[in-house]
Amino acid sequence: YEKRIMKTCLKCNYSQNHPFGMSFDKSGICLGCITHDEKYEMDWDDKKIIFQELAEEYKKKSKSFYDCIIPVIGDAEDYHVVKIITDLGFNPLIVGVNDYFMNDIGWHNLHNLITFFDLDSYGFNPEISIYKELVRTSMRKYNHALWPSLALKSSFPVHVANQKKIPLIIY
Repeated sequence: YEKRIMKTCLKCNYSQNHPFGMSFDKSGICLGCITHDEKYEMDWDDKKIIFQELAEEYKKKSKSFYDCIIPVIGDAEDYHVVKIITDLGFNPLIVGVNDYFMNDIGWHNLHNLITFFDLDSYGFNPEISIYKELVRTSMRKYNHALWPSLALKSSFPVHVANQKKIPLIIY
């Protein structure tokens, strides 16, 4: 009998059994936390110039009415990203997925984001009976109720970009 110890991130406490998988550095911090912390160490003025050049390149490549896709959930970070992108002269398509967990405030914030910036949006409402079964299966298999939501929010914008021939997704 071998005792197995489940590894967890020392910072966020996600375990190695996370549905998307987890990798850890030598000090026991997951790569998600490391990536999240990088934004505090970056020279954002330099990155902004690089991003503007990259953005112009993608705007020229677009064969669509929209220059890019911005996946959103309606939180404060989404407002920040949309503001930066529209200030750069982009015409983004706002893409969202209904995960059936959002409360009234969340819906208000999402609709306010779309109307405040006067942008087009594209949403997906999964078939509720199938979605419920995905949540149940996710709970049994991964002990994680939001796995179907995370998977949809990652994959649906890619599907829309491919379908509408939009070359850039800005997460």
